Amino acid sequence: MTSGPAIELIPPNISSDTGIERSGDGAVDDDPIPLLGKSTGGGSSLVTTDDYPYVTVHANVDTPGPGVERFGKNSFAVREDGEPTDLERVTFLGDELDLVFVFDDTGSMSDEIEGAKEGVRFLTEEIDAREMDARYSLVTFKNDPTVRTAFTRDAETVTSHVDDLYASGGGEIPEGNFDAIERALDLDYRPDAQRVMVDITDAPSHFDGDGSDVSDYTFDDVAEDLRASGVTFVSVAPDVEDRRSSAKSLTSAVGGFWTDISETRMGRTDNFESVLRRITDLLTSTYEIEFHTCTPPGTARELEVEFDGDRGTDAATATLSVPERFDLPPECAESDPEPVDSRETALFLDVDRNALPAGETVTVTVRSADNDFVVGAAVEAADERAETNRAGRAELELSDPGPQTITATAPDGDATETITVDIEAPSDGPASDIEPSPGGIETSPEGLETAPGGIETSPGGTEGTDDGGSDTEGALVVEPSRWRTDVGEEVTFTVRNLDGDLLADATVEAAGETKATNRAGNCSFAFEEPGTVTVTATRDDMDPDAIDIDIETA
Repeated sequence: MTSGPAIELIPPNISSDTGIERSGDGAVDDDPIPLLGKSTGGGSSLVTTDDYPYVTVHANVDTPGPGVERFGKNSFAVREDGEPTDLERVTFLGDELDLVFVFDDTGSMSDEIEGAKEGVRFLTEEIDAREMDARYSLVTFKNDPTVRTAFTRDAETVTSHVDDLYASGGGEIPEGNFDAIERALDLDYRPDAQRVMVDITDAPSHFDGDGSDVSDYTFDDVAEDLRASGVTFVSVAPDVEDRRSSAKSLTSAVGGFWTDISETRMGRTDNFESVLRRITDLLTSTYEIEFHTCTPPGTARELEVEFDGDRGTDAATATLSVPERFDLPPECAESDPEPVDSRETALFLDVDRNALPAGETVTVTVRSADNDFVVGAAVEAADERAETNRAGRAELELSDPGPQTITATAPDGDATETITVDIEAPSDGPASDIEPSPGGIETSPEGLETAPGGIETSPGGTEGTDDGGSDTEGALVVEPSRWRTDVGEEVTFTVRNLDGDLLADATVEAAGETKATNRAGNCSFAFEEPGTVTVTATRDDMDPDAIDIDIETA
C-alpha cells in the first residue's frame, strides 16, 4: 500500500453544479459510473468543456495520515500534451452538503442495515472532521416511503434513526423505491449546498403502469425529476433486466454512481461499509479545477492533472476533446503566427466583408501580434484614409470598382500590413439585395461617425476627447465569429473591453433577442431572416458597442 497521496479524476457530478447530461431521448445505455474502485479513466467524460475555452476537471485527492487538509492552486498542475496550462481556479467542493439516505428496510436487507449502522457513523464523523456544513436526512421504504428525519445538522439524530432500523416485512418484490426517491426530492434542500442522495435497495421498484397501483411515477418521471433537482444520485442496487423498474438504469440515465448490491454481500469484493467509506471519500476530498485551453475545436489532447503535496506527488490522466460546435477564441487565433519579417510589431487586419458594392463602407480592424487593438494606425485605400479608434477600427468608403488594396501602418511607422477587398460595379438595380439596418452607422453634419451607442471616430480618425468627445475608457467591443453568414447558421459574438479582456454577463441584443455572455465572453445567435442585423453589446458602467452583420439566404 502506497504511503503517498493519490489523485483520481472523477466525473463532474459529485460535489458539483455540473451534471452529466444524457441525450434526453429516453435511451439508457445501462452503463453507470462505477462507485467502487477508480474510474476506468482516460475518457473525455471526465472533462467538462461547456464553458470553452475554460475547461473543468474534478479530482479526488486521498492523502495519508491523520488530520484535515485543504489544498489550493499551488498544489495542482494541468498539462496538455505535456505543456503546462494556466490554472484559473481550484475550488474545494465540500463546504455545504445536504445528504439524504433512501433505505429499503424490508426483511431481506438485514446485512445492509447492520453495515449501515457502522458505515453511516463513520461517514458523519468524517464529514464533521472536515468541518463541512452538513445536514442529513433518512427516508425508508417498503411499498410506501417514510421520512424518519428531515434534514438536520445533528449527526447523532440520523445515526440514532439508523441504529433503530431493523429489517422486517416485504418479501414480495418489487418495492416502492421510486416513490421513496420522489419523497426524498421533496425535502427542503438549501439552494447553495451540494445535494447527494444515496439509494440502497435489493429489489426492483414498482412503477406507474406495472398493474399494481402502488406507484405514481414512471421511470422517466423519476429520471426527469432527479435531473431537474441538481441532486447527485448514488445507488447500491441490483442489476435487473427491466429498465422500467431498475435503479441501475436510473443511475445511468442521470449520470450517477452505482454498485451492485450483490457484490457487498457474503464477503464478495467489498462489504457495505466500504461503499459508505467510498462515498465519504468522494464527498470530502473532491476539488474542481478550472483552466484555460487553446485546444482547437474538433481536436483532442492528452490531459495530465498532477497533485503535489507535503507527502509526495501523484498524477491522473484523461482526454480533453473539444467539440466542433465551438469557435477558437480570439486570444488563441494568433497564438502561433507566421513571422512576417524581423519586426516584432507585425500588424494583423480583418475586414467586415471581403466584397461590397461601390460606394459602401468597409470596416477594418487592426491588431498587434499580441492580439491587442492598435490605436491610431493609418488605414488607406485609393484616396481614402482614416485612423483606427480605441477599438482598433477604421472605416473607408470605397467607390472604384475592382480589387482594392487596404494598407494599415502602425502609429510609429515600423510595421505595415495589407488586405484586398473586391469592389463591385454598381448595377441598374439596387446596390445591394440586403437593406441597411435602421440602426446602422450615421454621419452627423460635422462629419462625426457614430456606431449606435458605440465608439466615435471622425473621418480622419480622431477619437473622442475631454473636449466634448465620448469617454471610451470603459468601452465595450463586440466581435462576430463571421461578418457574413447564411440564414440559420450560428454566429458567436465575443465581448471584450478595450484592454482585450473577455467580459462575462454582458448583454448582447440582436434581431429582438437578448442573451448574456458566458465566462468566456461569448454568446451565440442563429438568424432566421435575411438582411443586415445590428448587434448591440451593453454592460453596466461601460460604453456600449454595436456592429452590423449580413445574413444571406442559404
